[in-house]
Amino acid sequence: MELNKIEKELKWVKLSDLKPYQGNPRHNNKSAKIVAKSIETYGYINPIVVTENNIILAGHTRLKALKILGIEEADVLVVKGLNENQIKGFVIADNRVGEYSQWNYSAIDR
Repeated sequence: MELNKIEKELKWVKLSDLKPYQGNPRHNNKSAKIVAKSIETYGYINPIVVTENNIILAGHTRLKALKILGIEEADVLVVKGLNENQIKGFVIADNRVGEYSQWNYSAIDR
């Protein structure tokens, strides 16, 4: 299999410039405080993914968490050139894939 060569750029932006994806299927208000605590503890490692028009594809909860923490700017991963079907498919896949995973609790205790 060959990977799709998608143009990406890490960019520093004002969080107020980011726009939620209107088709985001996940409701995440309860988890925003938990993600905020994780960012406080471990840092902001996994950037929000956006289109070239600053529409959020992945990271709606991270955005809420950063706002809880009073953060006004952060780096985002800008993905360029996706069509509407690719955007919709990615957003759904990104939100659903974790539901099919199982936990290996013994790995946590290592």
